[in-house]
Amino acid sequence: LFAFGCGGDTTDTSGSASLRFIHAASDAVPFDVELQDAQIATNLAYGSSYPSSGNPAATVPAGLNTLDVFDTGSSTPLFDLDPTFVNGHIYTYLVTGLVSGGSADNLQSIVVDDAKVDLNVSAANLRFVNASPLMNSVDIYVTASDASITDASPTVSGLARYNVSSLLKLSAGAY
Repeated sequence: LFAFGCGGDTTDTSGSASLRFIHAASDAVPFDVELQDAQIATNLAYGSSYPSSGNPAATVPAGLNTLDVFDTGSSTPLFDLDPTFVNGHIYTYLVTGLVSGGSADNLQSIVVDDAKVDLNVSAANLRFVNASPLMNSVDIYVTASDASITDASPTVSGLARYNVSSLLKLSAGAY
């Protein structure tokens, strides 16, 4: 299960979008990632992301692009995608699933498209992704850090495998 957040510090990147890529397939070999036939990530291991930590997302050209994902060292793409990146949007691509069934065909690509949202410093956006190949659906509770969920209703109910929640807008606080 992944959670992505964005807040008021995003800037207008006229003519460009932002891209993150996450290797979330626990038993898959490392990946190479190409954008417009140029390698942007190499030997990206499970649990790693592009760009590396410290950079929330890379700037990419808006418009039609090619995004290819390969097993490291392979010339045959696992995913050959043709995304259209919209100016100012933030895209997160996750590759998840299990190869242990004997085939890379068990891998899934999940795309999260977050339109740029301007917020003040006292709020944030949060979105959840059920990227687990083993969990069917999950309930997610966003509560005060000291609250019990015993009598609480889920904030996100029944988030199915390989699905993305709607965007939650949260006030500043401890959760």
